[in-house]
Amino acid sequence: MDPARERRYRQFSAATKWVFRGVNVLMLVYFTWALSLQFNDPQWLLSVLVYVAAIIVSVIALFDRIPSWVAAVTAVAVLLVDTVWLVAFRRHPDTCLPLTWDMCHEAQNLFGYMIIALWLAVIAARAVVREHRLVERHLLHEVV
Repeated sequence: MDPARERRYRQFSAATKWVFRGVNVLMLVYFTWALSLQFNDPQWLLSVLVYVAAIIVSVIALFDRIPSWVAAVTAVAVLLVDTVWLVAFRRHPDTCLPLTWDMCHEAQNLFGYMIIALWLAVIAARAVVREHRLVERHLLHEVV
């Protein structure tokens, strides 16, 4: 890689790192706020576990130390829980539709878990890219 291209790549990488950290902090604030609301929930234990897992993965990702498989497994687990809430949501369409500000309980959990799963998928994708770059650098230094 030529020096000018490498410099641009490093500048872009540094900028995206700070953007990711900023969005990650916002998601951590959201997850913490949502976690505080879960203790009122009839199924509070499941909700607390999901939000705590999201907070832990996000905190580790904040420092670029998350293995991609951890974020991916957590995202898949949240998607499975989200599927359970989707089934519950579909069972009671008369009480949940039309969606309003004071949504039914199933819809609230469904959308909350979707947000978590999407953010964990972003973390997993970023971790895969980071791991690929680390392997690429390692192989480049081995050749030289």
